Formats: sequence, C-alpha cells, structure tokens
Amino acid sequence: MPTESGGLVSRGVSIKGSVKFRNELLIDAEVEGTINSTGNLTIGEHARIRGDIQAKSVKVRGSVEGNISATERCELQAGCMLHGDIEAPRLVVDENVTFFSRFLPSRRATAFSNNAVLSLRESESFPAPPFANHDHAGFSRRFHARN
Repeated sequence: MPTESGGLVSRGVSIKGSVKFRNELLIDAEVEGTINSTGNLTIGEHARIRGDIQAKSVKVRGSVEGNISATERCELQAGCMLHGDIEAPRLVVDENVTFFSRFLPSRRATAFSNNAVLSLRESESFPAPPFANHDHAGFSRRFHARN
C-alpha cells in the first residue's frame, strides 16, 4: 500500500498516455505510455507496463516492457519480468527475477565496485559476466539471481 504522501493506481485500471507524479506511487494496473517522476515508483505484482520509466527510485514486482532510468536505484523483486534496459547507480536483484536487459551503470554507479557484489547466473548456466570493470556495454541475456 502507498504511504500517506503516495498514491495508488489499482488493479483493473488501464491507462494510455503519460503518467507523471512527484512523491510516491504504486501502480498495480496496466499502463501503455511513459512514466516520469522525481519520486519513488513501485510497479505492483499485477501491473503490466508498456513504456519507458524515469524516476528517482523504481521497484518492479510486475511486468515491464520498456527502459528504466532511475537516479538513485532500481530494484527487481521476486517474480517480476523486465524487457528493457536499466540505467541506475544501484541495481538490486532478488531471486526468481527474469530480465532481458542491459544494465548501464550511471556515472555514480556502486553496484559493481569492489565493495559490492551482484550475484547473477544465467538461466542456461552460462557463467555470469565479470563485473569488476566498469565497461558500460552492459549485458543482454536472461538472468536469475542466486544466493
């Protein structure tokens, strides 16, 4: 549920066009179009988003077909599916996440520094790419997080 300052677009709602908000928003609906915000966005488990997302922080539990650009962090939570690129300084990936994507660390990226480890394995058991270097080429395959 959204916080007192946040909003909710509930299941059963369908939006075509742009969505803009300032603080916090939980979308558990269908959206076809862009989502732009300076705040925090949560994509609920029943949500289906077809379009690009730009926000301060993005948590994905549902389905997104589009690129995500977050100024602080992007979190892919268990059960979500993403078809699109991610640009953010931090990327958090839970278990049982499916994404066909490239991660493009922003200039302030810490996700792949020596002090942080992102553990991923490809579903076809291909070894995860090396993350020690900051080559902004990203990666593009189906990955699942592991413990």
